[in-house]
Amino acid sequence: MARGVLAALVILLIVLGGYLAYLTYAVEHVVVGDIGVKGFNVELTAEGLTISPIVRINVTNPTGIDVWVAEVKCIICIQNACSSSTRPGFTVPAHESIVLEIPVSLSLSKTAKALYEAVESGGPLNLTVRVELLAPVRLLGIELWRVKLVAVKTVTVTAGGPAGEASSPRNLVVEGVEWLVDGRPALAVRPGDNVTAVVKLYSPSGYTGPVRLVVLADIPLLPDLVVVNATYTVSIPPDGYAVIKASFRARAGNLRGYYIAVYQGPCPVYVMPDKYPPRLRLIHS
Repeated sequence: MARGVLAALVILLIVLGGYLAYLTYAVEHVVVGDIGVKGFNVELTAEGLTISPIVRINVTNPTGIDVWVAEVKCIICIQNACSSSTRPGFTVPAHESIVLEIPVSLSLSKTAKALYEAVESGGPLNLTVRVELLAPVRLLGIELWRVKLVAVKTVTVTAGGPAGEASSPRNLVVEGVEWLVDGRPALAVRPGDNVTAVVKLYSPSGYTGPVRLVVLADIPLLPDLVVVNATYTVSIPPDGYAVIKASFRARAGNLRGYYIAVYQGPCPVYVMPDKYPPRLRLIHS
């Protein structure tokens, strides 16, 4: 009897430990990307300069479990002056991205003469944007610890007088994706088949640089497995296109199928929706 209870306790601890490891994995793999400035107001007074940008960020959860973010803090800095704004928690659903817009207000004294002149002449402003996400790891409703996720980017915006508009456009867009099985378009695959993931990229302003194509196996209740992680250097003219491809052999196992994610630097450009299709379903024999 005692041995049975002890064995059950050991099994329970192993299961809880595995689940805790999965929760930690999911929290640590949330991606903060696509940091930009949607717009900002500039107010010049006798006391100084007030700049109020609206920071826009994209938060992506590439894992198979919803992640709760307890707090997101946005800090903007111009020269040596900084200000911050905090918004309450939110959930990032599994395999999805959400977009947040966070207003921040920054006051500068009139001694910032060079910055005044830049604003008055409609010149560019360099804003350093730092985003901090605090995501708790919770087990059985108890918060064990928090993981801090940090992303920093310098955004150049143009002020056009008292009310300026700024944007940080994405210069790389996934125009289309396609699965080829043994060279033919397909929506499903069998173990052992040769699969090619095809991604068509579009750039409105032109782009030359690295693009990372990741293919993941969609595994129920466990971290998704990276099958392909390939980086390409592309050169796309303005309003032009490029195609990148990655091949692999479908494997048997406890997985639903495969999906694609595309990254420009550390930022996700595209994560395939959690649907079949467009994901490639595995047919179990």
